[in-house]
Amino acid sequence: MAERLKGKNIVITGASGGIGAEIARLCAERGANLALMARSLDKLQLLKKELEARHGIRVYVHQLDVAQTDMIENVFLAVKKEMDTIDILVNNAGELYWYTHNLFNKKILQIA
Repeated sequence: MAERLKGKNIVITGASGGIGAEIARLCAERGANLALMARSLDKLQLLKKELEARHGIRVYVHQLDVAQTDMIENVFLAVKKEMDTIDILVNNAGELYWYTHNLFNKKILQIA
């Protein structure tokens, strides 16, 4: 399975710690390029440095609070420009209410 992720572009929300950061580390180990999103830009910058140094991959970071729906489209448009394609989305962002979750997914599908 490790080879299947090599060179893929993976977006991970909620990536500043916990499960999101661990998923980022696992994907980086397998050679995937990453776009990491979370509210804490400082933590994302540290993770970016770690993953790029250890695995030689491309890592992009963006501050995103998925509860602020006006941010979603802008951030994903920026990622689309950086990565060209999004192969996998790991939607690990904190609490999402039904409306916000559906809006989030619709905006991503329109962009990707």
